Amino acid sequence: MIVKKWMILGSLVAVLTMPHVATAQNNTAAPEANGNQAGERARPSKPEPDVRDFRYGSHFGNDFDLYLVPNPGKRTPLLVWIHGGAFLHGSKEGVSSRLVQACLANGISVASINYRLAQQAPFPAAFHDAARAVQYLRFDAGRWNIDRDNICLAGSSAGGGISLWLAATEDRIDRESTDLVEHYSSRPNLISGFDTQSSYDPNWIKQFLPASAYQQRAFLMLYRVPANQQTEACAPYGVNVEVVRREDYADASNREFRNAYVDRTVAFIRRHWPVGE
Repeated sequence: MIVKKWMILGSLVAVLTMPHVATAQNNTAAPEANGNQAGERARPSKPEPDVRDFRYGSHFGNDFDLYLVPNPGKRTPLLVWIHGGAFLHGSKEGVSSRLVQACLANGISVASINYRLAQQAPFPAAFHDAARAVQYLRFDAGRWNIDRDNICLAGSSAGGGISLWLAATEDRIDRESTDLVEHYSSRPNLISGFDTQSSYDPNWIKQFLPASAYQQRAFLMLYRVPANQQTEACAPYGVNVEVVRREDYADASNREFRNAYVDRTVAFIRRHWPVGE
């Protein structure tokens, strides 16, 4: 099956196996017309982060912003946003204002992270950076009144793929490490992705996607080797998922489809963690 755009919501408490599915990226969808001023006015403004540019690791780009639920009364779940951009561009500043506002309104704090891009360091740097960010947020959860046992990873494109990778690969916890951050789990409790790939194996993609998708620049930069020498990098398993195809929202605009992603993600988190109740 090949779909152009889809959402994926996954829970680690399930036992079903997710099949390999590769999706053709379409990150160049036309934006809403610049003349749609009413639509621009309707877009919620993003609050200033309560914590900006906080360093979670020693490498370039190892920082995050935090948007905290005001006066929560108890520890809050945390959504960790991992930006997309084919591992070549994007940043934590790109987190959706609507997603931040919806999460905060529902008692869910938000972290938006940066990680090393492929130009700065090849695979698995971005994946390990994201794991480190999750471990750090658990390590320092008490400082920000975060529930370290209720962490949902979310992201678009590469960010969604990183989320799946962290859900499906071995936990990087190391209780013998002298680095106390590594005493905490890198595994998310929930995952939610938008326009997400679930395989970065070019040899597999070559069989199912037309033309030379497996040779695209993003793959070459990510692995720094020719496509025929790349090994499988992300094979999700043991994760129960809900896939929502773009075709299921055929009459919706791109903005409406993205808004639906926000609504379904918040509802998904609340279904597992009935915050504020």
